[in-house]
Amino acid sequence: MANQVYATIGSNPLVRNFFSTTDKEFIFKQAYDAFVPDKEDNIDCIPYYRCWAGIRAVIGEVHIKKYNNFIHNSMFWARAHTWTELVKAMQINIPDMTPGDCPREYYCYDAKPCQDVELIARSIFEQQFRDAFPRKRLNSKFAKEQWVKVQDKAREFAREDIARAMKPYNDKLARLEREYKADLKSYINKCHALASWENFVRSLTV
Repeated sequence: MANQVYATIGSNPLVRNFFSTTDKEFIFKQAYDAFVPDKEDNIDCIPYYRCWAGIRAVIGEVHIKKYNNFIHNSMFWARAHTWTELVKAMQINIPDMTPGDCPREYYCYDAKPCQDVELIARSIFEQQFRDAFPRKRLNSKFAKEQWVKVQDKAREFAREDIARAMKPYNDKLARLEREYKADLKSYINKCHALASWENFVRSLTV
């Protein structure tokens, strides 16, 4: 009869709602005592394995998979030998489980490239004018005439330079935005998981 009860409870994740704490203690103890360790098992870990077998029998495989990490965290330090001890350990451990700090929006602290077309165009012209006419002054009539001739081309070069400079800057902004959204989503998921775990643990005493 005990084996039949054990098999039934272990296969139905919702059965915990229909059994009293005393029934759960019995089911837990049956699985706890029935666990047979392997020869290779670490002796210090056997109580943990027994406890794991017990809780699996009570709550079922579905909840074991869903709350695996939370159960591990509660059981490792608790070393519970009864269902009541295990539930108490889970309840005590809840305040210590946090999703961490909420991620802040990421900012790019790199200086934004200059986007002043006229300024860059003039700078390009002046550099090339000095290279081509080292003895001519930039404020000379000749320099002004040359600027009139090449200013459109200089602006075209300036726009190309701005586009090249802005690409890695914009790429970094996009990457930071993606990372922030991913971290925020992970944080929200952790919050939901913790809330679900807390409600689950609270239901174990019903």
